[in-house]
Amino acid sequence: MLSETTSLAGVLFLLADTLEAEYEIDPKPLLEECGVDPELRYKTGARVDNETALRFWDLAMEACGDTTLGIKVGQRARPATYY
Repeated sequence: MLSETTSLAGVLFLLADTLEAEYEIDPKPLLEECGVDPELRYKTGARVDNETALRFWDLAMEACGDTTLGIKVGQRARPATYY
């Protein structure tokens, strides 16, 4: 049996919130480009496949151009981010 590797959708929305708050970048077009349903934000424990998650991170990095993006996202994380 094959299993698909996934990531918590909450982490993607934490990244999206960081783009908006720290860089004034609207994350909606990037989420749409990756095919992430915005309603996943409201579904506890929702997951997305890792390919989608990595694509969103790549697009976010391209959009902001800041190599410290991951650190800024991490600073905004709270225990509830990881359920």
